[in-house]
Amino acid sequence: MIYQAVTTEELSILEPGHIRLKEGKIYIPAHDKINSRTLDLDASQMLGLQEYLLIIRPRMLTHTTLHRGGRKPAAIDPVITEKLFFSERGSSRIKPSLYHIFKKIKKHYPKIGSGMIIRHTVIAEWLKTIDIRKVQYMAGHRYVSSTERYNVMNLQELKDSLNKYHPLK
Repeated sequence: MIYQAVTTEELSILEPGHIRLKEGKIYIPAHDKINSRTLDLDASQMLGLQEYLLIIRPRMLTHTTLHRGGRKPAAIDPVITEKLFFSERGSSRIKPSLYHIFKKIKKHYPKIGSGMIIRHTVIAEWLKTIDIRKVQYMAGHRYVSSTERYNVMNLQELKDSLNKYHPLK
């Protein structure tokens, strides 16, 4: 989410084959109103993703399919073997898990309440240094007008700063 401005929907449709560690790339498939795209992975993501793909995910798959005690569902969703991310309870739906993660994050960082806030912030930061057409591709926007909306957010920040620190006030 932080480096590629991925939405929660995109996280839920990612598959292990979409991560290409040797190339340092991630393929994000198209859905709804967002185009597919291939983006660079940040160096700090590489080791974590490698550990997740080679050690943690297989362990979670084994643990989920073998142990069905407690609050785990009676039947494991077979789709989880195809998904990159899944809940530890055996569901292919990760939105409830992300909801609980963001609930905990919000206690320490009240401004971060959802993945959309992270996405908006990342895209706005990209627009400060990267050409708008490239940001359009990176964000998966079909129309440049969708990307331009984030420039308006930057303009509003500038206006607020100007009003706050204006020398004639």
